[in-house]
Amino acid sequence: MDYQHLKNKSEPKVLYSFEIEHSVLADQCDCACVVPLIYDSISFPDGYFYKTLCVPYDIKRITLSNEFKVVFVPSISKFVVVNSSADDLIRLFSQPRNVDFVKSLECEKEVLTLIKAGILTSGRPVLASKQEEELVAWLHVINECNLRCSYCYLNKTGEVMSPEIGRTAIDAVCRSAIAHKFHRIKLKFAGGEPTLVMPIVLQLYEYAQTITAQYDLDLQAVILSNGTSLTENIIENLLQHNIALMVSLDALTSAHNTQRPFTNGQPSLDAIMAGIERAIVMGLSPQISVTITDTNVSSLSPLLEWILERKLRFHLNFCREHSHAGCETHLDWQEQVMVAGMLNAYHTIARQLPERSLLGCLLDHTNLFVPHQYPCGVGKNYIVIDQKGRIAKCQMDIENKVTTVWDPDPLGTIRQDTFGLQNLSVDERAECSECEWCYWCAGGCPLETYHTTGRYDLKSPKCSIYKQLLPEIIRLEGQRILAYTEFGETLHTEHTE
Repeated sequence: MDYQHLKNKSEPKVLYSFEIEHSVLADQCDCACVVPLIYDSISFPDGYFYKTLCVPYDIKRITLSNEFKVVFVPSISKFVVVNSSADDLIRLFSQPRNVDFVKSLECEKEVLTLIKAGILTSGRPVLASKQEEELVAWLHVINECNLRCSYCYLNKTGEVMSPEIGRTAIDAVCRSAIAHKFHRIKLKFAGGEPTLVMPIVLQLYEYAQTITAQYDLDLQAVILSNGTSLTENIIENLLQHNIALMVSLDALTSAHNTQRPFTNGQPSLDAIMAGIERAIVMGLSPQISVTITDTNVSSLSPLLEWILERKLRFHLNFCREHSHAGCETHLDWQEQVMVAGMLNAYHTIARQLPERSLLGCLLDHTNLFVPHQYPCGVGKNYIVIDQKGRIAKCQMDIENKVTTVWDPDPLGTIRQDTFGLQNLSVDERAECSECEWCYWCAGGCPLETYHTTGRYDLKSPKCSIYKQLLPEIIRLEGQRILAYTEFGETLHTEHTE
């Protein structure tokens, strides 16, 4: 292919994948198993726009139709959707090209878009660590729950966090936020079922508002609920206090009731659905957290249709391996069954594509918005405080205390701790650092890897599942982009028929 041939073809069409812009943070999961990521920024060498241009070494393509494809770069999480002429333009840069060559193409607008998208570079970009602005604290306000989920990691008791412990916990979070130069605090009111002690939740949030204002810290909060007790009064209080809501919902069929029954064994689905619908009617749109096991993986499509119809945010999470009784039935992962169930779920989404990007919510710990070295905030910008004021690194490791709320700097203590749970960079994990997907999955849950292998420096036991599904998420993003652009209507119709 030469540039003269390119000029004789149809007009190149390049759509930068974030032309329909959405916040990366907005799609983070507030569920019980995923916490904010530590993101990296991308920088390019000085004089970037004045040097020769070429495509990155790991550029890849996924065909969407005869005319369109996704061109993407895994190492820096960059996407574009292009037609065949634009792809031919990209291929011209398989060898370095200088500025004069670019000018001769008479496609400077398209070239600039490809530069912005990271598809054309003047050298391998550098992943530069970015200071996380938000410190996240999981407040385990109650250890009891009115459900008995089969995959739950807690040993249930009737203990409740006292207001005194709660206020001390918030003070401790603020101390660490200031010490480590965070600008924002996010509180996750969790349990157990936190709506069972709503007066304590509201009291602690109001106290947090007062304290964070004194320290000039921004405050966000979310309550992580099973949805069974969402009365009008609770919803009104959440709205008045600007507290977000996350609800766990695993299916619209008996599969949900099988893994999330009430303590007496009765089904919980109807109560949860009533609570969610009540919240929506009152103006509170919950995020839906879906925990995927071998029980419900084949039942995801009706649930996703329901979620998408209501334009709710959601996150698809895999059940985590842990040592408590009741989880074993979900741990005999039949890989191809899981992959087939997830692909069916993605096909459902493709028939009802939302305007917002789903790059951060379709597959467990993975996030395709930006490259990142860590799968979660454990040991970085995250602490878990139980009902007694003990502090752990992760809610799934809540019984392993590292420090307490009386520590002058609990986050600092967690960061320095070399025992127990270790959240290694993906670059430190065997078999991960050279993987093309490494900065999108970041190696998966470190605690699950340890439970499976006895080591923290190995790849996720779900690595193969991730690798099979990640290309399909990219395909979905390409289809979504085309569906909401002037030249995407035909392709969207073709796909959905």
